[in-house]
Amino acid sequence: MSTSLHQMATEPTNEERAGRIDAVMQAYCLTLDGRDFDGDEDDVKDLLADLMHFCERMEIDFEGNLRVARDNFEYEREAETGISNLL
Repeated sequence: MSTSLHQMATEPTNEERAGRIDAVMQAYCLTLDGRDFDGDEDDVKDLLADLMHFCERMEIDFEGNLRVARDNFEYEREAETGISNLL
């Protein structure tokens, strides 16, 4: 798949994408326990489970969207690092 220079220049880096989620995790932990996110994997599991409940309530296909997200992750990772198929 071909990517134009303009697209590459306007796309966030994978580090910027991860940084956005750091902000989400911080906010999520504050709503749970009034504490900062410290990298605890249980918090990630809880967020994902809550997201599944949210998707069920909103009639959003969590599993289908997860498959697309994995494809996007692989594409973005390979585009930036050349590394693929690690999930």
